[in-house]
Amino acid sequence: MCRMRIHWQSGVHGPEIVDNILRPRGEPTMGQHSKTKERLLNELEKLQRRVSESRQGYAQVKQTGRRLQKLVGCLVRLGTDPKENIGSLTELCGELLGADWAVYTRLDRGMLHNWGQWNTPHGYSTVDRAEGRICDELIRRGGERPVIINDLPQTTFAETDPDMMRFGVQTFVGQTVTVEGAGVGCLALL
Repeated sequence: MCRMRIHWQSGVHGPEIVDNILRPRGEPTMGQHSKTKERLLNELEKLQRRVSESRQGYAQVKQTGRRLQKLVGCLVRLGTDPKENIGSLTELCGELLGADWAVYTRLDRGMLHNWGQWNTPHGYSTVDRAEGRICDELIRRGGERPVIINDLPQTTFAETDPDMMRFGVQTFVGQTVTVEGAGVGCLALL
């Protein structure tokens, strides 16, 4: 108190000077406090962004972990029956890739046979003629890349593949399955 009175008596005024007088030696001044406060707020903001990003990252890691568990579970359950295995893999693909339903069809003598299906709508045929069907075209064309067809009602398949319209399919995602370079089947996610 005595030091403050001396300063006030000598005509020195202002909070900065008073702060310099009252603070213990080695402690920051008010100006230094505001800079420190600003730095701390910046660091807090950065930390909040990192926490938010890590939460998103954690959610993605958790989702990936669940997907891997489903994949491993499916692979562990595979047995000696190819049709059963294909059914399990079709279901897995439908679930993991967020489809409404999924089918794996094989082409045999002009007919498409469903070897695997998941969540198919009631009344979906397990055997049907191949001509004009999207799966038939994919199998015959072959290819290593998935095919995505949006706005199905606006394509020629609206007329040639009546199941697509009957079940209200808007988007078709299909992958040709080949054996020794020849298309034999098609995995379709709808």
